Amino acid sequence: MIKYRLKREEGQGLVEYALILVLVAIVVIAILLQLGPEVSRVFARVTAVLQGSGVIISNGAITSLNATYAPGGYGTPARLIVRVTVSQNATVSVSGDGGISGSQSCSGTCTFTFNNPPGHGFVTAVDDVGGEGVTVSW
Repeated sequence: MIKYRLKREEGQGLVEYALILVLVAIVVIAILLQLGPEVSRVFARVTAVLQGSGVIISNGAITSLNATYAPGGYGTPARLIVRVTVSQNATVSVSGDGGISGSQSCSGTCTFTFNNPPGHGFVTAVDDVGGEGVTVSW
């Protein structure tokens, strides 16, 4: 009877499965810690594009780009106001339809104002940190 109880291996399989699950959990946590920021960046970018918020998450300094068209009237010219938000100090160059172009050093949020732009078009902002260009329409 004692020999039978010592040779029982019924709980051994359960312990092995638990150890495997713990190891898999540790590996998944390690992978998520490594890839977490990139997954978060991609998720935020997709969400921003779907919502049309103009928020861009890129490898560069630009985190948001917004272009607002203000039609002129009563002696006031039409204006295009471009706001660029950066995550670090950077020189931002803006160019677009109708000969729109400008460059300035930015820290936080920069505002570019262009008089007499076309009624609609695209504007692209590029930073000197090395991120891709970000384009938005107005």
